[in-house]
Amino acid sequence: MKIAHKMSRPIKGEDEDEFYASMAAATPVSLLMTKSADLMTCEATDDATEVVERPDLSDFDHIPVKSEGQIIGIFDRATPGITGSVDKTFRRLSARYLIGDRTSVFSFIERADSERCCIVIGEKGVVGMVTVSDLQKLPVQVALFGLTAQFESLVSDHLRRALDDAQEKYASVLGLLAPNEVRKVRGFQRHNEARNLSIDWISPLSLGQKLKALRAVRPQIMNWTEAEQVRDLRDSIAHGKEFARTYDLIKNLVSSKRAMVSLISRLKRTLR
Repeated sequence: MKIAHKMSRPIKGEDEDEFYASMAAATPVSLLMTKSADLMTCEATDDATEVVERPDLSDFDHIPVKSEGQIIGIFDRATPGITGSVDKTFRRLSARYLIGDRTSVFSFIERADSERCCIVIGEKGVVGMVTVSDLQKLPVQVALFGLTAQFESLVSDHLRRALDDAQEKYASVLGLLAPNEVRKVRGFQRHNEARNLSIDWISPLSLGQKLKALRAVRPQIMNWTEAEQVRDLRDSIAHGKEFARTYDLIKNLVSSKRAMVSLISRLKRTLR
Protein backbone atom coordinates (compact mmCIF):
# COMPACT_ATOMS: atom_id res chain seq x y z
CA MET A 1 0.00 0.00 0.00
CA LYS A 2 1.33 3.45 -0.93
CA ILE A 3 0.92 6.25 1.56
CA ALA A 4 0.65 9.79 0.20
CA HIS A 5 2.58 12.17 2.43
CA LYS A 6 0.66 15.35 1.69
CA MET A 7 2.41 17.39 4.35
CA SER A 8 5.74 16.87 2.58
CA ARG A 9 4.58 19.38 -0.04
CA PRO A 10 4.37 23.14 0.49
CA ILE A 11 1.03 24.15 1.94
CA LYS A 12 -0.63 26.16 -0.80
CA GLY A 13 -4.03 26.65 -2.38
CA GLU A 14 -6.66 24.19 -1.24
CA ASP A 15 -4.20 22.41 1.05
CA GLU A 16 -4.50 25.40 3.36
CA ASP A 17 -8.16 24.51 3.98
CA GLU A 18 -7.00 21.05 4.97
CA PHE A 19 -4.39 22.65 7.21
CA TYR A 20 -6.99 24.78 9.04
CA ALA A 21 -9.28 21.79 9.45
CA SER A 22 -6.38 19.71 10.77
CA MET A 23 -5.43 22.39 13.30
CA ALA A 24 -9.03 22.67 14.42
CA ALA A 25 -9.43 18.90 14.81
CA ALA A 26 -6.14 18.61 16.70
CA THR A 27 -7.09 21.22 19.31
CA PRO A 28 -10.53 20.43 20.79
CA VAL A 29 -11.72 22.26 23.90
CA SER A 30 -11.30 19.02 25.84
CA LEU A 31 -7.57 19.84 25.90
CA LEU A 32 -8.33 23.06 27.79
CA MET A 33 -11.25 22.21 30.02
CA THR A 34 -11.27 21.45 33.69
CA LYS A 35 -12.69 17.95 33.94
CA SER A 36 -15.97 17.55 35.78
CA ALA A 37 -14.34 15.49 38.53
CA ASP A 38 -12.00 18.41 39.29
CA LEU A 39 -14.56 21.22 39.17
CA MET A 40 -15.20 23.33 42.25
CA THR A 41 -18.97 23.59 42.54
CA CYS A 42 -21.75 24.92 44.73
CA GLU A 43 -25.30 23.78 45.38
CA ALA A 44 -28.38 25.59 44.11
CA THR A 45 -29.60 25.83 47.70
CA ASP A 46 -26.38 27.44 49.02
CA ASP A 47 -26.42 31.01 50.27
CA ALA A 48 -25.02 33.18 47.46
CA THR A 49 -23.09 35.46 49.81
CA GLU A 50 -21.42 32.49 51.47
CA VAL A 51 -20.43 31.07 48.05
CA VAL A 52 -18.87 34.41 47.11
CA GLU A 53 -16.88 34.43 50.35
CA ARG A 54 -15.72 30.79 50.23
CA PRO A 55 -11.88 30.81 50.26
CA ASP A 56 -11.64 27.71 48.04
CA LEU A 57 -13.59 29.52 45.31
CA SER A 58 -11.72 32.82 45.47
CA ASP A 59 -9.73 32.09 42.28
CA PHE A 60 -12.83 31.33 40.20
CA ASP A 61 -15.28 33.75 38.60
CA HIS A 62 -17.70 31.12 37.29
CA ILE A 63 -18.91 28.32 39.55
CA PRO A 64 -20.90 25.33 38.25
CA VAL A 65 -24.15 24.92 40.15
CA LYS A 66 -25.32 21.45 41.14
CA SER A 67 -28.69 20.04 42.12
CA GLU A 68 -29.12 16.38 43.02
CA GLY A 69 -25.60 15.68 41.78
CA GLN A 70 -26.11 17.19 38.32
CA ILE A 71 -24.72 20.47 36.97
CA ILE A 72 -27.71 22.67 36.16
CA GLY A 73 -26.13 26.07 35.60
CA ILE A 74 -23.38 28.59 36.29
CA PHE A 75 -23.06 31.02 39.20
CA ASP A 76 -21.11 34.22 38.52
CA ARG A 77 -19.26 35.31 41.65
CA ALA A 78 -18.57 38.79 40.26
CA THR A 79 -22.26 39.70 39.92
CA PRO A 80 -22.78 42.80 42.10
CA GLY A 81 -25.35 42.89 44.91
CA ILE A 82 -25.88 39.14 45.15
CA THR A 83 -28.26 38.10 47.95
CA GLY A 84 -30.42 35.12 48.77
CA SER A 85 -29.81 31.60 47.58
CA VAL A 86 -27.83 30.62 44.50
CA ASP A 87 -30.93 29.31 42.73
CA LYS A 88 -32.29 32.86 42.51
CA THR A 89 -29.25 34.31 40.71
CA PHE A 90 -27.48 31.59 38.68
CA ARG A 91 -27.68 31.12 34.91
CA ARG A 92 -29.50 27.93 33.95
CA LEU A 93 -27.91 25.76 31.31
CA SER A 94 -28.99 26.45 27.74
CA ALA A 95 -27.47 25.99 24.31
CA ARG A 96 -25.81 29.37 24.75
CA TYR A 97 -23.58 28.04 27.54
CA LEU A 98 -22.83 24.59 26.10
CA ILE A 99 -20.00 23.42 23.86
CA GLY A 100 -19.06 19.96 22.60
CA ASP A 101 -15.88 18.36 23.89
CA ARG A 102 -14.64 17.84 20.31
CA THR A 103 -15.34 21.41 19.26
CA SER A 104 -12.24 23.31 18.18
CA VAL A 105 -10.66 25.92 20.41
CA PHE A 106 -11.15 28.25 17.43
CA SER A 107 -14.91 28.04 17.99
CA PHE A 108 -14.56 28.88 21.67
CA ILE A 109 -12.32 31.85 20.83
CA GLU A 110 -15.03 33.12 18.45
CA ARG A 111 -17.53 33.37 21.31
CA ALA A 112 -15.12 34.31 24.10
CA ASP A 113 -15.95 38.02 23.94
CA SER A 114 -19.60 37.29 24.73
CA GLU A 115 -19.48 34.02 26.69
CA ARG A 116 -16.70 33.81 29.25
CA CYS A 117 -17.35 30.18 30.11
CA CYS A 118 -19.09 27.11 28.73
CA ILE A 119 -20.08 23.76 30.12
CA VAL A 120 -18.47 21.04 28.01
CA ILE A 121 -20.70 18.20 26.84
CA GLY A 122 -19.49 14.76 25.79
CA GLU A 123 -21.24 11.57 24.73
CA LYS A 124 -22.31 10.81 28.29
CA GLY A 125 -23.26 14.32 29.39
CA VAL A 126 -21.27 17.01 31.19
CA VAL A 127 -17.54 16.29 31.08
CA GLY A 128 -16.09 19.62 32.21
CA MET A 129 -16.01 23.38 31.88
CA VAL A 130 -13.90 25.76 29.81
CA THR A 131 -13.44 29.46 30.60
CA VAL A 132 -11.63 32.41 29.06
CA SER A 133 -8.82 31.91 31.58
CA ASP A 134 -8.02 28.70 29.68
CA LEU A 135 -7.19 30.64 26.50
CA GLN A 136 -3.64 31.25 27.69
CA LYS A 137 -2.93 27.51 27.68
CA LEU A 138 -0.52 25.78 25.30
CA PRO A 139 -3.06 24.15 22.93
CA VAL A 140 -4.49 27.58 22.12
CA GLN A 141 -1.01 28.98 21.50
CA VAL A 142 -0.21 26.08 19.16
CA ALA A 143 -3.46 26.47 17.21
CA LEU A 144 -3.12 30.24 16.84
CA PHE A 145 0.54 30.07 15.92
CA GLY A 146 -0.34 27.59 13.20
CA LEU A 147 -2.78 30.14 11.75
CA THR A 148 -0.18 32.91 11.89
CA ALA A 149 2.28 30.63 10.08
CA GLN A 150 -0.32 30.05 7.37
CA PHE A 151 -0.87 33.80 7.11
CA GLU A 152 2.88 34.49 6.86
CA SER A 153 3.29 31.82 4.19
CA LEU A 154 0.65 33.54 2.06
CA VAL A 155 2.24 36.96 2.59
CA SER A 156 5.58 35.49 1.42
CA ASP A 157 3.95 33.97 -1.67
CA HIS A 158 2.36 37.30 -2.58
CA LEU A 159 5.66 39.10 -2.10
CA ARG A 160 7.47 36.62 -4.36
CA ARG A 161 4.80 37.02 -7.02
CA ALA A 162 4.85 40.81 -6.80
CA LEU A 163 8.63 40.99 -7.15
CA ASP A 164 9.07 37.99 -9.45
CA ASP A 165 11.43 36.50 -6.87
CA ALA A 166 14.24 38.46 -8.56
CA GLN A 167 17.45 38.84 -6.61
CA GLU A 168 17.95 42.39 -7.91
CA LYS A 169 14.71 43.40 -6.18
CA TYR A 170 16.24 42.44 -2.83
CA ALA A 171 17.96 45.81 -2.45
CA SER A 172 14.69 47.65 -3.09
CA VAL A 173 13.00 45.67 -0.31
CA LEU A 174 15.86 46.32 2.08
CA GLY A 175 15.55 50.00 1.22
CA LEU A 176 12.16 49.99 2.96
CA LEU A 177 13.70 48.87 6.26
CA ALA A 178 15.47 50.78 8.99
CA PRO A 179 19.30 50.46 9.13
CA ASN A 180 19.22 48.23 12.21
CA GLU A 181 16.68 45.94 10.48
CA VAL A 182 18.90 45.70 7.40
CA ARG A 183 21.88 44.68 9.55
CA LYS A 184 19.85 41.92 11.18
CA VAL A 185 18.58 40.59 7.86
CA ARG A 186 22.03 40.61 6.23
CA GLY A 187 23.51 39.00 9.34
CA PHE A 188 20.93 36.21 9.18
CA GLN A 189 21.69 35.72 5.49
CA ARG A 190 25.46 35.54 6.06
CA HIS A 191 24.91 33.08 8.91
CA ASN A 192 23.04 30.70 6.58
CA GLU A 193 25.39 31.16 3.63
CA ALA A 194 28.37 30.31 5.86
CA ARG A 195 26.67 27.02 6.66
CA ASN A 196 25.79 26.36 3.03
CA LEU A 197 22.08 26.56 3.79
CA SER A 198 19.87 27.23 0.79
CA ILE A 199 17.29 29.95 1.48
CA ASP A 200 15.60 32.49 -0.74
CA TRP A 201 15.89 36.23 -0.27
CA ILE A 202 12.52 36.55 1.51
CA SER A 203 13.17 33.98 4.22
CA PRO A 204 15.39 36.20 6.41
CA LEU A 205 12.62 38.81 6.67
CA SER A 206 10.39 38.93 9.73
CA LEU A 207 6.62 38.99 9.31
CA GLY A 208 6.59 42.71 10.05
CA GLN A 209 9.23 43.33 7.38
CA LYS A 210 7.36 41.21 4.83
CA LEU A 211 4.19 43.18 5.52
CA LYS A 212 6.06 46.45 5.10
CA ALA A 213 7.49 45.30 1.74
CA LEU A 214 4.16 43.90 0.48
CA ARG A 215 2.35 47.08 1.44
CA ALA A 216 4.81 49.08 -0.66
CA VAL A 217 4.24 47.01 -3.80
CA ARG A 218 0.59 45.99 -3.34
CA PRO A 219 -1.06 48.57 -1.06
CA GLN A 220 -4.64 47.49 -1.87
CA ILE A 221 -4.22 43.79 -1.22
CA MET A 222 -5.54 43.76 2.36
CA ASN A 223 -6.56 45.73 5.41
CA TRP A 224 -3.23 46.76 6.92
CA THR A 225 -4.65 47.57 10.35
CA GLU A 226 -5.89 43.98 10.56
CA ALA A 227 -2.53 42.73 9.28
CA GLU A 228 -0.76 44.59 12.08
CA GLN A 229 -3.18 43.03 14.58
CA VAL A 230 -2.17 39.58 13.34
CA ARG A 231 1.53 40.50 13.48
CA ASP A 232 1.17 41.69 17.10
CA LEU A 233 -0.68 38.51 18.10
CA ARG A 234 1.96 36.38 16.40
CA ASP A 235 4.75 38.22 18.24
CA SER A 236 2.96 37.87 21.60
CA ILE A 237 2.62 34.11 21.16
CA ALA A 238 6.14 33.63 19.80
CA HIS A 239 7.73 35.54 22.68
CA GLY A 240 5.62 34.03 25.46
CA LYS A 241 3.71 37.20 26.28
CA GLU A 242 0.23 37.24 27.78
CA PHE A 243 -2.42 37.60 25.10
CA ALA A 244 -5.57 36.41 26.92
CA ARG A 245 -5.02 37.22 30.59
CA THR A 246 -7.43 40.16 30.87
CA TYR A 247 -10.83 40.77 29.32
CA ASP A 248 -9.44 43.58 27.13
CA LEU A 249 -6.76 41.20 25.83
CA ILE A 250 -9.42 38.56 25.20
CA LYS A 251 -11.50 41.00 23.14
CA ASN A 252 -8.39 41.84 21.14
CA LEU A 253 -7.66 38.11 20.69
CA VAL A 254 -11.14 37.48 19.31
CA SER A 255 -10.83 40.45 16.95
CA SER A 256 -7.35 39.38 15.81
CA LYS A 257 -8.41 35.79 15.16
CA ARG A 258 -11.38 36.93 13.08
CA ALA A 259 -9.14 39.32 11.15
CA MET A 260 -6.61 36.56 10.52
CA VAL A 261 -9.19 34.15 9.10
CA SER A 262 -10.57 36.91 6.86
CA LEU A 263 -7.10 37.92 5.64
CA ILE A 264 -6.09 34.32 4.94
CA SER A 265 -9.22 33.84 2.85
CA ARG A 266 -8.57 37.03 0.90
CA LEU A 267 -4.90 36.24 0.29
CA LYS A 268 -5.78 32.76 -0.97
CA ARG A 269 -8.37 34.11 -3.40
CA THR A 270 -5.99 36.68 -4.85
CA LEU A 271 -3.24 34.09 -5.35
CA ARG A 272 -5.38 31.98 -7.69
